[in-house]
Amino acid sequence: MKTNLNDKKEIATKILAWYDQNARSLPWRISPAKIKEGFKPDPYEVWLSEIMLQQTTVKTVIPYFQNFITLWPTLFDLSKAQDYEILEAWAGLGYYRRASNLIKCASLLYKKFHCTFPTEEAELRKLPGVGNYTAAAISAIAFNNRSVVIDGNVERVISRLFAIQTPIRKSKNTIKNFAEELTPSHRVGDYSQSIMDLGALICKPKNPKCSLCPIKSFCSAYKKDLVSVIPRKEKKKLRPLRFGFAFLALTNSNEFLTLRRPAQGLLGGMISLPCSEWLEKKLPTFSPPFEAKWEPVEMSVKHSFTHFDIQLKIVKGYISKVPKIYEQQPIATIDLEKFPTLFKKVLIKGLEKELYFKSSQT
Repeated sequence: MKTNLNDKKEIATKILAWYDQNARSLPWRISPAKIKEGFKPDPYEVWLSEIMLQQTTVKTVIPYFQNFITLWPTLFDLSKAQDYEILEAWAGLGYYRRASNLIKCASLLYKKFHCTFPTEEAELRKLPGVGNYTAAAISAIAFNNRSVVIDGNVERVISRLFAIQTPIRKSKNTIKNFAEELTPSHRVGDYSQSIMDLGALICKPKNPKCSLCPIKSFCSAYKKDLVSVIPRKEKKKLRPLRFGFAFLALTNSNEFLTLRRPAQGLLGGMISLPCSEWLEKKLPTFSPPFEAKWEPVEMSVKHSFTHFDIQLKIVKGYISKVPKIYEQQPIATIDLEKFPTLFKKVLIKGLEKELYFKSSQT
């Protein structure tokens, strides 16, 4: 099914007009008014924000983005940062492979492109951590190229606009074709952000604000009273649950032991606590990484990763001699924000008394 040419132009025009009045104010975004005045987006900030926004909400990303820009205002600054500094600044944002790719990409852009970004979508896709969506977003928003940007918000808007009855995962090509037809040849960066904002603010997953929608007169789902059931949902698969031990080793000088995880793999390069292996369906055999006076704590933490959930049983131990590969962290000056969320949860529960005592003294 093809969109009528005049309708296609009018849909884009109406979305852009709505955006001019209702655009979200975001720290990485140049407002439509500023764009009209001649201001241009910073490709570094566009890239950084888009990497952070992969599978993460805007609300969660904003403070991390602001912190990164404060620490490393330019791509050159980021390319010169130590890996551990970037990983620690990323801690808590999740999907840690993104942080590893951020480091690789910054290094590559410094060495090969002198801290500038390729402008074409095909070249952007060759960068570490930059897939189809991110390449299109950088191309459109940073360079105003006619790239078709499709995120979850756009998929929902298109599905409802054309009353696509097939679940999104199975209708991506159809959605892409419609999105291609709608994308104008002018103000592409603004348009890409406008349709994403429309999905985030108006065409929401639940309780969409159809009465405020600038394109409701074109929306097939609205006309057919199908807005509440489109996009069609698929049955969710049960997520695997893994089990393991987290070892909280304390020294006589009121410190605890940490180590850096291997660069490759889950939570690569992040600071963490010693752990057992993680097994599905059952706890592994209790086998601490070193000798200590171990005392199982009657508590555990649960956390969700992309593809599985994990439950870690906390084990506290007291140690007099620190093995070489471990670092000592003073409890008195603990910075929980340096830790991935999983281990932050372990520390908050496992050191509850110590952290309470610390907070009561400040």
